[in-house]
Amino acid sequence: DKGDVSFQLDRLTHEGRPGLDATLLVDGKAVTGFEEPYGIQLMVPYTPASGEDVNAVAVDYLPENGEPVPVTECYYDENKEGVVLHSSHLSKFGVVYRPATFTDVTASHWANPYVTFLTARGILTVSDGSAFRPDDAVTRGETLELFARALSAAKLPANPVQVYSDIPTSSSVAKAASWAYYNNLSGSIANGSSYRPNESITREDMAALLGDISTGVGLRLRSKGLDTGYNDMNEIAGYAQNSVKRLRAVGILEMPSSYRFYPDSTLTRGELAQILALLLSNI
Repeated sequence: DKGDVSFQLDRLTHEGRPGLDATLLVDGKAVTGFEEPYGIQLMVPYTPASGEDVNAVAVDYLPENGEPVPVTECYYDENKEGVVLHSSHLSKFGVVYRPATFTDVTASHWANPYVTFLTARGILTVSDGSAFRPDDAVTRGETLELFARALSAAKLPANPVQVYSDIPTSSSVAKAASWAYYNNLSGSIANGSSYRPNESITREDMAALLGDISTGVGLRLRSKGLDTGYNDMNEIAGYAQNSVKRLRAVGILEMPSSYRFYPDSTLTRGELAQILALLLSNI
């Protein structure tokens, strides 16, 4: 009762790999954008070449004018034999291959799959000879920045305002902080007017922040019904407990052999890469 509707998928080639052009017409007029951030799921069929790392397989949005834009919310599905992507608009998309080359995250390193995954999607950037420092503690500011960078639903302001006394507008965290503050996504771990961006983030604060952000932007995470019974659950702060349970249930948080979450421990850069990669693979 809304008129004549037609949907069409056309194949294309991008950098020697497959892609698609998705078109929706309502009464002959193209409908490209949708209000829901993750309202569209598409899959580009793709068979990785021999030796290709599937974590380095990603998708670019191909605008009519301008440079390709990495799609952060995409993952290779071996069962479907293609790259699944989530978007708020219909357009042209093409498969790309971007392996990571950090000097201290070799192919045998436990964090390599996750660092490669984030690099392929433009969330992490790498230059010749650069190191990732996977065992270093990650700061509260870096964590917020990476969460905002990974999610297309994070609409960062062009001109940030100073919402926390310790994050001036000149800070690299300012845009993410403004977005999180005005959307009530960082209040659980902020202390009044301060955010403490240069301090190492604890595991429970990371979980509380990610839980608030994922709920706030409308991520529909696929529950796996995993056991959430960490032995130290009673040691987790009240503001983080629901997020820890939810993120564990969908497989974003792992259950170590000790069955402990270690809420007060500082999060490392490698651990954050793992959590972000698992998050984007579960949308």
